Amino acid sequence: MDRPRYGAEVTQRQTRYLRAQWRALAWWLARTYPEHYGPNAKSVEQLLDEYRRQ
Repeated sequence: MDRPRYGAEVTQRQTRYLRAQWRALAWWLARTYPEHYGPNAKSVEQLLDEYRRQ
């Protein structure tokens, strides 16, 4: 297998890999940091409202 030598070729391969893996990353984030990325995560506006109330 030929290895990419130049920037554009490397970037193209990295982009293809990352696009295919976004679901795996989303799954991992939701389970590792559920308070920020899970299905019940609060929006930035909700967090700011809570902070202002304190």
